Amino acid sequence: MAIIYRVDFRSAEQRLRELREAIIESYAPYDKHDAFQIGLLDYESGTRWRNPYDGNSVNAQAWDRGYEAGMHIRIATAGPICQLRS
Repeated sequence: MAIIYRVDFRSAEQRLRELREAIIESYAPYDKHDAFQIGLLDYESGTRWRNPYDGNSVNAQAWDRGYEAGMHIRIATAGPICQLRS
């Protein structure tokens, strides 16, 4: 009986990019709002910890989802397999 191995020829950077895109797409339809991108960038840069939008508006929800997506991306790419920096 032959054993067939699946070989993934994609680079680690390409796999990380696809993982990031999949996480962001999972937040649809909020991922299309500018506030989502602002929340994502705020998390990644560590510049803002509080939601700049008021109340329970769509922008406030989109910012919150973007911030959360940033956390999920960081967790998903923090494993030893995903370490790209030397």
